Amino acid sequence: AISTMGPQFFLQILPLNLESPTSSNQVGRAFLLPLLKTYTTNTTLSYFVNVLIPLGDRLAQKGEAAAARELEMQAKVYETLVNQIWSLAPGFCDLPVDLTRAFNDTVAERFSSLLYTQPDLRPTIAQALQLLIEKNQALAKSSADDAHLLKAYGLTKAQANQNLEFMSKFAVNYLAVFFNVFSQIAPAFRGFMAEVIKSYLTVTTTDDI
Repeated sequence: AISTMGPQFFLQILPLNLESPTSSNQVGRAFLLPLLKTYTTNTTLSYFVNVLIPLGDRLAQKGEAAAARELEMQAKVYETLVNQIWSLAPGFCDLPVDLTRAFNDTVAERFSSLLYTQPDLRPTIAQALQLLIEKNQALAKSSADDAHLLKAYGLTKAQANQNLEFMSKFAVNYLAVFFNVFSQIAPAFRGFMAEVIKSYLTVTTTDDI
């Protein structure tokens, strides 16, 4: 249901209710987060940007408030929920149908900030950014005709190429971030950063390289 309907419509029927359920019909459904991580693909990135990121930010504030009151267990629960919400990023970046509308400078900067400040989330954010390039490249090179691609993914080869051109505008700034983060990680653990660097070099102009 999640992969077919998309998370937005699925969660209208079964809301997460992560913010203080107050009545019996508001059951908290944190158990859906791992399912969303597994089955989210080829959907609207704007839902993640406009609904789930703000939800994560509000939960993070609750976690900080709990920590300030030395409610360690409660703070840990909120921290786990926030990390689970961010773990959904790769699914929403797997061929989003609204990339050029949803991915703006604010979102780009937020992803950069997380790469710098949240070491635990680095592999997740790097994977999400890598998928934005590689899945569109795969679609653009597909041997299928546009009618089939439109039916299967809601995107044509031309739109995939437009998405790549759009992401190339972020490439120079992202490469600077990627190299900085790469240099902060021990050699044995930074392979994932090398992979995302390789992806973004493919959409960077020769002059910029």
